[in-house]
Amino acid sequence: MFIPYFLLVMPLRPSEIALAKVAANGLVVLVATLAALTFTLGVLLAVPLRGSLALFLLASAAYVFAVTSLGIMLATIARTMPQFGLLAMPVFLILSMLSGATSPLSGMPQGLQLALQVSPTVHFVDIAHAVLFRDAGLAIIWPRLAAVMALGAVFLAIALARFRTMLASQS
Repeated sequence: MFIPYFLLVMPLRPSEIALAKVAANGLVVLVATLAALTFTLGVLLAVPLRGSLALFLLASAAYVFAVTSLGIMLATIARTMPQFGLLAMPVFLILSMLSGATSPLSGMPQGLQLALQVSPTVHFVDIAHAVLFRDAGLAIIWPRLAAVMALGAVFLAIALARFRTMLASQS
C-alpha cells in the first residue's frame, strides 16, 4: 500500500487525516460549483435557476463527501499511486456513465439498476434534477440525500478501518 511516510510521524489520527482531505477537496468543489451556477449559467448564458441554490449546494456537499470517501477507500486498496490511478479511473468513469445523467436509469437492466443504488452519483443526479429542474424542496429529496450521506459514511468507515489496520501493521 502507498503510504506517505510523513503522515506517520504527524500527531494526527487517521480520521483527522481523512476528514482534512474531504474538507479541502469539498471546499474547492463547492466554490467551483457555486461559480459555475451563478456566473456561467446565470450571467454568461442567462439561464434562470428555478430551484434553491442553497439546497443544491447542501446536496453537492453531501455528494463531495461521499465521492471523496470512496476515493480514500480506493486509495487504501492500492499499494502505489499508479495503482490508485488505474483503480480509480474505471470506477469513477463507470459510476459516471451509469449514473443516469447521460442516459436514463430506467433504460438499464433491472439488476444493474439495483446494483447502482450503492453509487452516490445515481442519487445525486436524481437530487440535482429534482432541485434544479423541478424546484423540489428538502421534503422531497431527503431520502436520496440520506442515501448519499449514508454511502459516504460507509465508504469513510471502511477506509478508516483499512487505514488503521495498515498503520498498526507498520508499527
